[in-house]
Amino acid sequence: MKLCIPADLFVIGTMNLIDQSIEQIDFALRRRFLWLLCPFDAEALLGAAKTRWEGTNSGLEWTRIETDFHRLAAAAAALNREIHDSPLLGSQYEIGHTYLLDVVDFLRRSLGPHPTRRRTYLWSKKGIALEPLAQVWTLSIRPLLEQYLAGLDANTRNAELDRLSHVLLTSKASE
Repeated sequence: MKLCIPADLFVIGTMNLIDQSIEQIDFALRRRFLWLLCPFDAEALLGAAKTRWEGTNSGLEWTRIETDFHRLAAAAAALNREIHDSPLLGSQYEIGHTYLLDVVDFLRRSLGPHPTRRRTYLWSKKGIALEPLAQVWTLSIRPLLEQYLAGLDANTRNAELDRLSHVLLTSKASE
């Protein structure tokens, strides 16, 4: 029996520089594949969020929440600049746009079956993150950053996490 693989079949794997574990395996993989950097992409976040939102059948048009998602993209970019410039982290620890997509599901759930039209959906009028965005921080981004900062003492780690949460959750981009 002969196995034929179509010429248009591509195997795509993802790996962050920090995902390195067993050096010999990492080098073997690196030699056998092409490498393409895929940093945070605000437009990819917006496109994916729009597609996901329109699939929720929430009864609320994308245009009603789109401004909040532009604010989210700007806040995420600001967060990544801070991570990039952090002496404790660096560019290899920047947060990809897919970590933020759960906000769509959290927002949908928070709005309930009959969403009301309001002015903002992810931030309060004072620029403080509302529950859907706070959940993304608490359930997705913070645990990831905690893992990245695991080798630090608790005070240093918590100070860095507090600083970064402020950037995302109360960003000037959201005011």
